[in-house]
This record gives sequence, structure tokens and C-alpha cells, in this order.
Amino acid sequence: QRLDATIVLQGAFNGASNRAIRIAGPAFSQTFAVAMAGVNGQIANIHVPVSTGYGCLAAKDLAHSLTTATSASIVNRAYKATFVLRQGDSNNDDSVDIYDFSLFAADRGLASGAAGRSNFNSDIAVNNADFAFISTNFFRTGDTCSSNAQGREAVTRVKIGRAHV
Repeated sequence: QRLDATIVLQGAFNGASNRAIRIAGPAFSQTFAVAMAGVNGQIANIHVPVSTGYGCLAAKDLAHSLTTATSASIVNRAYKATFVLRQGDSNNDDSVDIYDFSLFAADRGLASGAAGRSNFNSDIAVNNADFAFISTNFFRTGDTCSSNAQGREAVTRVKIGRAHV
């Protein structure tokens, strides 16, 4: 059997980028290099285990997004799924939280190139356009396909303790 996946990046993008996208389902997980034209990308003919259906599939841009889960439908004898990926995850922990903001603050102003950890829109630098992704998705966590999964909570604050000498 095969799966065709459409990848849509949330937000505004100009130009092209390459993303490492992981697609996972029951009994499989594969990572693909996806050429994105603006916000859109395609992965065609993913070989998946034979199944009567895929009620839940998950996708994640390993550098920048939260996991998005969706179901697949059958179109022309192939499974089809569309994933809209929310950006803002600088440290790939599947949440947008204070750690991602800290990394953004450290990266801000740097000419990081399209693949920089906080360069969500893949332009030439980390700037206010990239901060928009963190502010839009702050305190969000990635989806899961497991009904009994303990969801990871976004970290809202960090306390720095004082050492007693």
C-alpha cells in the first residue's frame, strides 16, 4: 500500500526550503527530505504496511514544528493525508514554550541561513517574523495518536536557584 502526504507549513513563507519531515503511523515511522515551495510540499508513494485503514497518522518537521495528527482517506487506491504543521519548536521537544523563546532570543539577529534552529520562515535571519511563530503557538504541544498518552505540558517559566555557600 502507499500513502501520499501533503505538507502545509503554518504561516507566511517566501521562496523555497528543504525540511526533514517524519511521517509515522501504526508500525512505521519514516523521515523524508521534503522540498517546500513556500508553505507547500508533497511526499508521494510512501510505502506503508498493509492495513484496512489509517485512522491516525502523525507528521513533524524535525527542526521547527509541533507534531500534527490526522486521519488518511482513500483516493484512487492510495491513502491521502494533509498535515498542517505549526512552527515555533526551536529545540525539537514537541512543544512551544519558554525554552523555545530563550533559544529565539539567543538566535535573534543572527544570519543563520534557512536551516537555523529559530529561523522558522527559512529566510536569511532570525527576526520578528520568526517570533510571530512562537507568539502564535506559545504553550502548544504536539498531537499524539495514542489515546492513553500523557501529553507533555509546555514549560511556562524557569526558576534559577541560588546556591547556598
